[in-house]
Amino acid sequence: MRKILIGLILMFAFPALSSAEDFTGTWKGSYYGSGGSSGNITIKLYQSGNKVRGTLRTSSGSKGKVSGTANGDVLKFSGKQTKPCSGSFKGTAVMEDSDTISYTVKASNCYGSERLAGEAYR
Repeated sequence: MRKILIGLILMFAFPALSSAEDFTGTWKGSYYGSGGSSGNITIKLYQSGNKVRGTLRTSSGSKGKVSGTANGDVLKFSGKQTKPCSGSFKGTAVMEDSDTISYTVKASNCYGSERLAGEAYR
């Protein structure tokens, strides 16, 4: 009983020690924006520990770099859009199952600001 209690205390005191899902892979999906934009997206992610980095490309020609931190089935990320114009974004992705993520993003670039949401599959 004492070992179980100590284990529970450690789990709640140090949640960062909980294992993160592995977001590594090529994710393909779609997105929809609050301003009416929509399209397809390919996201390539690489994970080491709880740190995640990668690239993205959309069907409209946008490209960017992303980095973030995974905690369990949640990935909090931010990044820079490099094409067609500079911009930035930040968001959250949730691993729904081992091959599906859903995500929300707040993005800003030379065209303005927009909130986006979508799903991607590997």
